[in-house]
Amino acid sequence: RHVKISDLAAAVKKKEAFVCKDLTKMIQMKMFPQGHINGDQTMFLLDDATYEEFETRRQELERRSQFLRDETREQRQLRETIERGQQYIQAIRKANDDIPGEEISEKLYRLETSVGRIYAQIQKAPHKLPELRKFQEYYLPTTLKLVETYREFDGQPIAGDNIRTAKAEIEASLETIILAFDKLFDSLFAETAMDVATDISVLQTLLAQEGLTQDGLGKD
Repeated sequence: RHVKISDLAAAVKKKEAFVCKDLTKMIQMKMFPQGHINGDQTMFLLDDATYEEFETRRQELERRSQFLRDETREQRQLRETIERGQQYIQAIRKANDDIPGEEISEKLYRLETSVGRIYAQIQKAPHKLPELRKFQEYYLPTTLKLVETYREFDGQPIAGDNIRTAKAEIEASLETIILAFDKLFDSLFAETAMDVATDISVLQTLLAQEGLTQDGLGKD
């Protein structure tokens, strides 16, 4: 359905420009009723459907390239952070799929959910990104290493004392890690919670000054 102009040129031992000119004439003469040559003259496409599919992909790549050129340093940093976070989440999910135990599976599901919430909030509030530095550079990689080690141990045909002990320690540590990640997620709302408290305090003061609170009713 499509072929490189360079391959055609090599086959007929002609220059690519010559082949493009010949193909253009053939298309004009209706020898290839649905034939197309792409914009940079590198591909010959045999039918309209292939051409439209090719053009759709090309336009999407152009938009993606333009986006990458236009995005700011902060936008790029956020995008890369979210993409990296998705990789960690997928890795945790994959490990969970590979490990059959119900108890560890429940912990890994909670871990995935906790990590997902953190990245979702960062996407909504990018200015919080600096608060994720240790989380992404140390806490999360170390956690994933523990999870993958558990998967490796769980796949062993014979589980001796060392494997059983290590698995138990990892399961226990996951509980601590999940609670810590949940606490980190909550800390991302500290600024918002403070703003809410301030707004409530100001509102209550204004209402009291206008005599609109219970304490102010009946006062002149």
